[in-house]
Amino acid sequence: MKVERKKIYDLLLRLSHFGIAFSTLLLIISAYTANYFWEEGLIRKSFWVVHIFSGYAFSLCLVARILWGLVGPEHARWSKLWKWKEWMQFLKSKNFNPPWDWGHHPLAAIAYIVFYFVSVFISLSGLILAGIEHNLGPFAPAFYDHLLYKKDLLEIHETLSLMIIIFIFAHILTLYWHEKIDKIPTIQSMFSGFQYKRKKSKEDENENSKNN
Repeated sequence: MKVERKKIYDLLLRLSHFGIAFSTLLLIISAYTANYFWEEGLIRKSFWVVHIFSGYAFSLCLVARILWGLVGPEHARWSKLWKWKEWMQFLKSKNFNPPWDWGHHPLAAIAYIVFYFVSVFISLSGLILAGIEHNLGPFAPAFYDHLLYKKDLLEIHETLSLMIIIFIFAHILTLYWHEKIDKIPTIQSMFSGFQYKRKKSKEDENENSKNN
């Protein structure tokens, strides 16, 4: 099998990716560990503080990614995630591996768009909850001890958290699929910035031209 490679992911894009991934891991661990300690106390409080500051890091990395998607290089732009042509082709052919340009797979692009959309709302709900319960963060002056909003916000926050966890598992499974089944070195792309793809055959190019 012949593959070709191209430098796709720039340094800031990779750093924001690592920041979001690492802070997400800390958020999950700290939240579930804090909930393990049912009684209020220093240990439980400490883990929630870790959770809150991990949320700050997550929000900062998310903002950096959003802004870089507006002003960054070609493959960091949000327009590269919007693969309208490939999505329409998929709906017509039901081909789960349609031809696409460099960057994210068309179906993976949908998952990433949903992930970033969910991330914005989970960040906002988390910041407000940090203000309500712990008097921390930018929303503390406006929302501290406003318990009227706590229950609904907590339910929203936990639902969005579950969606993030599902995305993580799906992400890991697709990485495994590309590495072990497709034999494409995908994981290394976030370290090196290089993306590898199967080299298109003449038959693929002819079929693609017919579909277009």
